[in-house]
Amino acid sequence: SARKYVSEGHNWFYPCIDEVDCACREHDFACGSSDQSCCRLDDERLAFVAKKYGKTWKARRVATAMNIAKHHRKC
Repeated sequence: SARKYVSEGHNWFYPCIDEVDCACREHDFACGSSDQSCCRLDDERLAFVAKKYGKTWKARRVATAMNIAKHHRKC
């Protein structure tokens, strides 16, 4: 999980392969470092980037998943 990754002290700052990869990392970092887990705003940011820059069906699927997940967040 993202929380475990952060707690183990891993490096989040190696180069991204594209905009969607960077957005996914930022989302994971935000979710892993928050006391409340993922927040709606984190999901919305990732969905926006994945929709705007996603060139593959997998990247666009991330946008769809985040748009669904944001409705189930506590913050």
